[in-house]
Amino acid sequence: MKSKFTLAVALAAAIGLSIAHAQTPGSGTIVLKIPADAAVVISGTKTMQKGSVRTFYTPDLLPGWKYQYEVTVTWTEGGKAQKRTEWIDVIPGKTTNLDWIVAAKKVDGKKKDDVKDKKDDVKKKDEGKDKKDAKKDDGKDKKKDDVKKKDEGKDKKDAKKDDGKDKKDDVKKLDDKGFMPIFNGRDMTGLKVHVLGKKDKDVKNPFEVKDGVIQVSGSPNGYFYTDKSFKNYIVRFDWKFLKNGNSGLLVHIQGHGGGWPKSVEVQGQQTDHGRIFAIGGAKGDFKSDKKAQKDAIKMGEWNTTEVVSENGKLTARINGVEVSSGQGDLMEGPLGWQSEGAPLQFKNIRIQVLD
Repeated sequence: MKSKFTLAVALAAAIGLSIAHAQTPGSGTIVLKIPADAAVVISGTKTMQKGSVRTFYTPDLLPGWKYQYEVTVTWTEGGKAQKRTEWIDVIPGKTTNLDWIVAAKKVDGKKKDDVKDKKDDVKKKDEGKDKKDAKKDDGKDKKKDDVKKKDEGKDKKDAKKDDGKDKKDDVKKLDDKGFMPIFNGRDMTGLKVHVLGKKDKDVKNPFEVKDGVIQVSGSPNGYFYTDKSFKNYIVRFDWKFLKNGNSGLLVHIQGHGGGWPKSVEVQGQQTDHGRIFAIGGAKGDFKSDKKAQKDAIKMGEWNTTEVVSENGKLTARINGVEVSSGQGDLMEGPLGWQSEGAPLQFKNIRIQVLD
């Protein structure tokens, strides 16, 4: 059976996007050295601390994971408003330091050197040289200016390239903002396993966690699923087949029996990945784009699938390309990933709850 699966795990609070008032064993620490009159906003939260050295603590974070915070600092310098924004990595139990005072001093020092250089140029002109020397100097200066202009042109091009790179990095950083892990990368905490038609407790488990990846043997048939139900969300996960085969994401699972459960499947088969259809008695009207599927799927490589659920309406994307969508009669339920005859791998399973 061709199958499709959707996994979504909700986080009751956006742990990585808020600031706590006190330090806890699982919190990360952010220390800022900034102008004393500066205003600080961290991931949309305005802070009230004052002074040139400020310390902030996050709520408890999941150990072993890296979180990103957006830090924006505004201040006044020389009568002009200044603003600086930077994304920083925060690790539970660790301290992240940002020293923007040192950076400001370096800029100020450079300005003083520029003033000194200008004074020296004026002094040279006042000294007065004969016309021949002036012409030589003038020719020399023109050559220097030409070289300087070329260097400035090169710097502008390099700056443009760097700016483009920074924008791409920003897109990547913002891409998973608001998402939290369903799979923690270490074990199956928060997930359960159901093997089809097997009641023996000693039955072989087709799922194993190794090196931060859920390894799927493909046999016996079954699925691992979330111990919570979800309704409106965006779920993302990375997958790769070790050889061509079948799997799927099961969305809005309604109970667990001897066969595949009543649910909506997001096809996981490598050559037909992303196609949405109802199974086990569920109903729905779904359409898929074969050409978009073919263009988006990277055979034998890591791919990223995203499924959006909004009041029964489902949309599936592969590597950012929309391949299938439609409306089903099921509104909510757990999410499950299938073992169905072929070895494959899952990692980076994360979710953003929309309401």
